[in-house]
Amino acid sequence: MKEPRRFSGIRNTASVDGAVPGLARNVWDQHKLRAKYPQLKENISADVCVVGGGIAGLSIAYNLAKAGKSVVVLESRTRGSGQTGRTTAHLMLWNDDYYHLQEQNFNLDTAKVLAESHRQAIDWVAKTVEEEGIDCHFHYVDGYLFPHTAEPSTAETLDKELGAAVRAGLTDVRKVNLENDPAAGLVGEALLFPRCGDFHPLMYLEGLADAITKNGGRIFENTRVRQTEGKEVRTRDGFVVTAPNIVLATNPPIHHNMTIHARLNPQRSYVVGLQMPEGCFKPNSQFWSTATPYHYIRTESHPEHGEVMIVGGADHSSGIKPQEYVDRFDMLESWARQRWPKAGKRVYEWSGMVYKPLDQVGLYGQDPGNDLQSDGTYYIAAGHSGQGMTGGTIAGIIISSQILGNQHPWSDVYSPSRLPAASTTTAQQLFEVSRTTIQAFTEVVLPGRSDKPGDLAPGEGAVQQAGKDKVAVYKDEAGVEHTFAAACPHLGCLVQWNPLDGTFDCPCHGSIFTKEGKCINGPAVEDLKPVKIGTFGLKEDKEAAIAQGGKTF
Repeated sequence: MKEPRRFSGIRNTASVDGAVPGLARNVWDQHKLRAKYPQLKENISADVCVVGGGIAGLSIAYNLAKAGKSVVVLESRTRGSGQTGRTTAHLMLWNDDYYHLQEQNFNLDTAKVLAESHRQAIDWVAKTVEEEGIDCHFHYVDGYLFPHTAEPSTAETLDKELGAAVRAGLTDVRKVNLENDPAAGLVGEALLFPRCGDFHPLMYLEGLADAITKNGGRIFENTRVRQTEGKEVRTRDGFVVTAPNIVLATNPPIHHNMTIHARLNPQRSYVVGLQMPEGCFKPNSQFWSTATPYHYIRTESHPEHGEVMIVGGADHSSGIKPQEYVDRFDMLESWARQRWPKAGKRVYEWSGMVYKPLDQVGLYGQDPGNDLQSDGTYYIAAGHSGQGMTGGTIAGIIISSQILGNQHPWSDVYSPSRLPAASTTTAQQLFEVSRTTIQAFTEVVLPGRSDKPGDLAPGEGAVQQAGKDKVAVYKDEAGVEHTFAAACPHLGCLVQWNPLDGTFDCPCHGSIFTKEGKCINGPAVEDLKPVKIGTFGLKEDKEAAIAQGGKTF
């Protein structure tokens, strides 16, 4: 049997400089983020409590603060430390789950709402940037959907998508020929989606945060939420925000409502940044391939590296087994160089999380489990698929409108309470999510591999058997092994070691933990519990862990 390739787990480290856990060294300089706003250290009240300081949470808070509502934002680390700081930042007029499939799975009216919401979201960002004077490099660009093969079926897909986009109201979408221009990735025929948008997501968030506080909103960083009940949002430190309206804008919502979690398929997506010589990339352009998973490409100017071509893709399900990993960064770079042969040195590599809803439409609005909460009204923003910046903005428009007492015309299409579309795609996604969850629960109790201390090289991790229990083990560069309970604290699924990122990932709902056990992506709200191999599994140790963690949700 061939020995699986071993990755160091430190190339795309999820903990940089030890200051804020889980930040990536990327073209947005996410690793330089530091807390700007205070930690919550008292009980307070507001009209609205928004949990999450990414694009969805800050868009919602901005709209509400501007409308005169008292708003509190709680962020567990710093604004932009989650997936907004790991995006490739495409504001897309194209729906990456295809308008012709949405028309087929739902109906033409739904496709029209999707198209109009994408168009208005991009214009909303442009308007906000202008009104608030946000310096975030925003500009309109052309987006190109291009065939990944020369097969007739791929050309047919373009034709179907063109017809559906026009029927959905995007009458300015058209087929163009880029004549195999090397600066355009050697693309020939493609669909042109005009007035998409490029921007710097962290600079944009900084502007939104400033505008929120200018309008009376309050932002608290390093404030992790542990429990929500009724109108109360309780932090890990025991302080309470009381609000009649509570928004969980944490990507997957930090609760146990399986009517939502069972509809979200968590996936890892990868990015490389290649230096691009001047004039070698078509200016003011985005590109998306028709492959599955698809590639998405744009550029960004960086003060140190100049023009950087950002290439994303190579998605896979969260929490796969360590031996199933291949070098996704090398795959992306190789693909990019075939299309843009003049691309230069690789200067960045990072990954992010994508949550694909079963029927490929985001879940923005009142939580279906709201009736289980006694007197608070809960909202969620989840399932952005591969369009987090556009989707987060759409969520900001819909949810803020609902809290202000208005029934937004897009609400029904994006409602988290809607019935999923009955389609082959929905059935396949449901089967995959169900199978992964059952397997991850089962592996917690089934015997597993029993590596001995010392089997790991420095920088490596694994999930090992310790008596009747599983432990997540990481060996640091000094050779010291750090061990944690391997059950995800969200719902108990078995985490898996991710050798590319150096993290422990949950296959069920996408929670991510650093090699030090720190939670950096929900829905989990607790870190992995430290344990000692040799004593883990004893009654007194389990009771101590429960006493330390307390009740969460």
